[in-house]
Amino acid sequence: MKIVLIVPTKDRPKDIQNLFSSLIIQSRKPDSVIVVDGSDQPIKSTLEQYTSELNLNYIPCRPPSLPKQRNVGIKNLPADTDWVGFLDDDLVLEPDALENLEKLIIEKNDPKLKGVGLCILNQQSSKMKFLLRFFMMSSKRPGTVTISGYHTAIPSVEKDIETDWLYGGATFWSKDIFDSWSRQRRNATIITTKFQSQKKPISVSGK
Repeated sequence: MKIVLIVPTKDRPKDIQNLFSSLIIQSRKPDSVIVVDGSDQPIKSTLEQYTSELNLNYIPCRPPSLPKQRNVGIKNLPADTDWVGFLDDDLVLEPDALENLEKLIIEKNDPKLKGVGLCILNQQSSKMKFLLRFFMMSSKRPGTVTISGYHTAIPSVEKDIETDWLYGGATFWSKDIFDSWSRQRRNATIITTKFQSQKKPISVSGK
């Protein structure tokens, strides 16, 4: 299984160093990391210290925008990629994060499994849960999209759960989604890159 990470970044050299420090100690390293840099002061030199331990592809992108940078990363995916990970540049991964991800995908062995999200351990809990639920802006079920269109947080969990949505900056997607969307773009005018909406003309099936 080939896992490729896409990391959009802008003007956060210290944060991305923390992320890369967690990547080089992974028990299962990524097969490739694509950094799409929209910084005012390019950070290529900052990343050179990691090139001996990671297969790094650095791509400058100006003017920057998160959707644009993600799309640039997608366009530069190796053809033999199996799973694509989108990581915010201020994340720090647990040492076994990618190993556990790969184990989950292999154990599930489910062709309908299209996306997997990582838990963000230090997110703050809302103090207004009751009011949010009253206005149908929250739910006791984590990771659900409510009738109002709002989504509930995905907390740290002790076991795998199925959700209606995934965090945009801590998610992994089956490469065949992008292959399918690429074909559909011939008849589409827009492509959603946060992957939390499945509105036509771009569509995807699976979990």
